[in-house]
Amino acid sequence: MVATDKVFKVVLANIGADFFDYGPGASEYLRAHLRACEDLADRIEVEIYFQTGTDPAVFCQEILDKEPDLVGFTCYSWNLECSEKTARCLKEQRADLPVVFGGCSFSLFRERHDWFHGWDAVDAVAIGMGQYTLENLVRTLMKTAPGQGFSEPLQGLAICRDGQVLFGPPAHAPENLMDLASPYIDGAAYQVARPFVEMAIGCRFECSFCSDARSSREGLWLSKTPERIGAEIAAITRWNEADWIDAGASTANVTDQHFLDVCDGIRLGDPEQRLRYSFQLYPAISRPAQRKALEGIRVAKLMFGLQSSSADTWGPMRRKSTIEHLHRAVDVFRGVAPMYVAMILGLPGETYESFVASFEEVMAVEGVYVTVHRLLVLPGTQLHQRHEELGLQFDPQNRYRVTETSTMSPDDLRRAQEYVVNRALQEGKRITEEGPPRLDWSQFEVDIDLDAYQRPEPESHGLDSSPLTRSHG
Repeated sequence: MVATDKVFKVVLANIGADFFDYGPGASEYLRAHLRACEDLADRIEVEIYFQTGTDPAVFCQEILDKEPDLVGFTCYSWNLECSEKTARCLKEQRADLPVVFGGCSFSLFRERHDWFHGWDAVDAVAIGMGQYTLENLVRTLMKTAPGQGFSEPLQGLAICRDGQVLFGPPAHAPENLMDLASPYIDGAAYQVARPFVEMAIGCRFECSFCSDARSSREGLWLSKTPERIGAEIAAITRWNEADWIDAGASTANVTDQHFLDVCDGIRLGDPEQRLRYSFQLYPAISRPAQRKALEGIRVAKLMFGLQSSSADTWGPMRRKSTIEHLHRAVDVFRGVAPMYVAMILGLPGETYESFVASFEEVMAVEGVYVTVHRLLVLPGTQLHQRHEELGLQFDPQNRYRVTETSTMSPDDLRRAQEYVVNRALQEGKRITEEGPPRLDWSQFEVDIDLDAYQRPEPESHGLDSSPLTRSHG
């Protein structure tokens, strides 16, 4: 039995090369939950290690300096490799230190886990909503002698024994999000320019490229009340640093009522319109009622996820948005805020010719910014689960960027990238004189003269250029 007078130290690590003014959102929610457990309040200390950079040895030493009893990493595609290296360093220096990975990369881990090669660096992987899983893990370790670990997987966790992955029962999920503590109402560890506010968890849709899809979130669709959203927004408006609450899947127009609830919550929390807001919109279900819902909100950006208008991509990506849907959506929201259309290069079923045709259709839509993202075959998505069947090849060392598909060779992908970049360089058009270029890209592998094309900084001229894919892990 361990001594009961020792404070149990939990360090929640969120590391990466850059966070673009975002905070450690997932870690904040986990910290808030543990701090809300009244019987643990005097017996635990929870700290978030939120650091930018690329040196795992530095991360490792700074975490060890905090003398943790448990380290939990929040992992995304873009920091998974660095998190593994940091965890491996921790284990080399303190083999008895429990280390757990979690995050959207592990959403579908029960169905497929052969892609993960970090078992030498971690004791367990958390799957699904993490608040109750972390609480149960902390309670278990507090009753366990240091270094003893756990021989059986706890609820919401997977462990590896003798090369075999063992799974505990599914993670406990709340009946509604109001049962969970709020890091903003209760006090966040980091006050940042662009805090992540979870308006909802899960989704009603099954877009195969997205780690927020229904199956990736265990079939959940839980949304907050306008009153709860308003209370969180109101707390953030009191931060000096806060400037922008970004769009994510939880702000989307999944239903008219959810969209109205989100907007009502924002109006309740920020009646003076101090903060800027962006929204993610499905073109196929954009309606005038949603435009009306935005009244009284300082809308800085509307993001439409078209992805591709090629019919051959709709089945594999389990999503259908036509160019007619996009035209209608743009007409509905024209004049509300700058409008951005996202396309994805490298979707299953897309050819070089169909991509160019789809791209030109989007470029013909008047008054919208266009961003083309090279497909990331993210762990935790259905595309990643089925990549062999769909003929997708990708580079795990480079954010899982697609390198070849059954319908696009590496040369086709290269030519498509060059087509987009050349169009951007030749066009040189800006929707407004001060605004960013109309056409931009992300996750491309191109070598261009940057002096010839001034790409926008994330906050230049009040417009954001951060990729939509960032909200999907």
